[in-house]
Amino acid sequence: MINKQDLVSIIMPAYNCEHQLGWAIESVISQTYKNWELIIVNDASKDKTLSVIEKYQKLENRIRLISNASNYGAAESRNIATKNAAGKYIAFLDADDLWIKDKLMKQIIFMKKNKYDFTYTYYENYGSDNKNLKFIQKAPFKINRLKMSFMCPIGCLTVVYNSDRLSKIYAPNINRRNDYVLWLKVLEKSKSGYCLKENLAKYRLSKTGLSSNKFLNIIYYFKVIRLSFKYWLFIIPITTPIYLFIILIKKKMPLLYNQIIRLL
Repeated sequence: MINKQDLVSIIMPAYNCEHQLGWAIESVISQTYKNWELIIVNDASKDKTLSVIEKYQKLENRIRLISNASNYGAAESRNIATKNAAGKYIAFLDADDLWIKDKLMKQIIFMKKNKYDFTYTYYENYGSDNKNLKFIQKAPFKINRLKMSFMCPIGCLTVVYNSDRLSKIYAPNINRRNDYVLWLKVLEKSKSGYCLKENLAKYRLSKTGLSSNKFLNIIYYFKVIRLSFKYWLFIIPITTPIYLFIILIKKKMPLLYNQIIRLL
């Protein structure tokens, strides 16, 4: 019987990801921190995603399956998993991303030792061919809503927050950048978030995924600000040039981007 004390609920939406899902699940099972539950929401997948989940369920009783009647999208699937989570801590991992085996152990110790309620880590990019790209995405040690108004340096796959202290927090049902809005909502309660400055996760880059279309990301940036700030009409003209500059630096000069981000 899993004890709720310090239980980590891992939120994983899954849609048509039969080829990558097993890698993600294995990275959870291999965690040195053992007090976790993995809640996978099968978002009406049309491939063999469900079969992969059921195979691992037979091997691991800490894996819970929720099946959507129709395709709700990643944001709503994460919200459904969060509603059903039993853990003190809420963590996120998408079905095509990976965790380093000490990720949870190091992060929970970091949170408990420093009494932090909202944390994230560095992460590494890897390609659609499963090869590491040997570039680590870094983040500021401390983040707040002001800094987040012109950038989102937090990788969803790295986040853990304390739901006992902050309560469960839900993302808006929008196609893109819903995690950006979610972190801003978390920061309304936690006031600050803190980075464990270690590479503890691997983010899979997709050539055709939602995150690859830069123009639409800008459009959704406006939506993020509108959803997150009362005086969004005044904020957007000020923050948008900074946001665009940071996006450009991240794409063209990633090493410089990391240096700038670490100084913020």
